[in-house]
Amino acid sequence: MTVKWHIRCFLAFALALLSAESLAADIICDAYGPGVTRADPARVAKLYPSGRLPSPDSCRNILLKGTILPGDGDKFAKILRQSHPFLYSVSLWSPGGSVEDAIKIGRLIRKGLIETEAPWRHNAPLYIDPATGSVDHQPGWGDLASNLGRTPVCMGRKCHCASACFLIWAAGVERTGSVLGLHRPTIEATAFAKMPPDRAGVLYRQLLSEIGRYLAEMEVPRQFIEIMTNTSSKDVRWLTYEEAESIEERPPSIAEWVASSCGAMTKSEKDTMLKITVGHCLSEECFAAGSDAARAARRKATSDRALRIGQSSKGTRWDQGSE
Repeated sequence: MTVKWHIRCFLAFALALLSAESLAADIICDAYGPGVTRADPARVAKLYPSGRLPSPDSCRNILLKGTILPGDGDKFAKILRQSHPFLYSVSLWSPGGSVEDAIKIGRLIRKGLIETEAPWRHNAPLYIDPATGSVDHQPGWGDLASNLGRTPVCMGRKCHCASACFLIWAAGVERTGSVLGLHRPTIEATAFAKMPPDRAGVLYRQLLSEIGRYLAEMEVPRQFIEIMTNTSSKDVRWLTYEEAESIEERPPSIAEWVASSCGAMTKSEKDTMLKITVGHCLSEECFAAGSDAARAARRKATSDRALRIGQSSKGTRWDQGSE
């Protein structure tokens, strides 16, 4: 074998490593910054009654962006160790990837009592279904803003949380966002892609069972587990707004734990809070926030927008956003 051949092999290997690294998920930290130690002492005492303060480089929010690859679970665990217990939310913009790493990240999120946020669909283009005449958002299109100043992170047809990303989203102690895509994992997304078919088949069925148990552990209703396992890995089943909304908020056990610890709000208290904050959200453009008020505001805005195009031709796509 010639020296040139060895050089070509080395370069090909290096390029493959660089390519894989470029496709790996970015885990971006929204740090507290130096201001956390310079805040008013009374405010600090209220926010951190234990007296323990986050360091300036502690993450308060993480953005997980891109394809989830083997090793991303360990990368997330390292950041979590550095920021615990001050990391409170994880924002997700990912087409999926490694199931094993997604489950590992998900379990760390649930153990750390961390919230999750997927992209929202309130700025996605509207579509009039030619069969039913109903108005809905274009499936798979969304937008996501960072928690730091709510600046845009992504918008358009590639702004979503799909496949293995859904496994991470499901782990949140409070789940927000609505552009969620489900399907069975592909062989390529698992650790046994290069095994013999018979062995891979056995392990794939075991993996499906493990995913079902994991989602049940995260208190995802059975109907969504069935949607995932019944959808081919070559397709994506995008949840409707109503389906996504039904599994937002806190999982039942977390909701009951919070209610028993802090006391549950009565219906009249919730209604009063909603009346006050919906008006604020509509006037202050805080639609990106994951509150009941923000969701009500988004529903109202979507309804108004649908009415404005209600007389248009069926089957027309509207406001094609950026990718």
